Amino acid sequence: MNNKIRFLTLEISARDLDNVKNAVNIINNHVCENGMDEYSDSILKALLGDNYSEEYLIGFRKV
Repeated sequence: MNNKIRFLTLEISARDLDNVKNAVNIINNHVCENGMDEYSDSILKALLGDNYSEEYLIGFRKV
């Protein structure tokens, strides 16, 4: 058995984070106007994690 420890290295640029932020804003606007659908829920889970609804308010407009 190989006892080497392997590490996962991720590189995230500010541009990537801006793209995620913009995508979440667009989906939020869609949910505000049309309600949550399975497709929007799947994308949000992929971007923010399975329990995004516990951490983020989706479907509400910013005041």
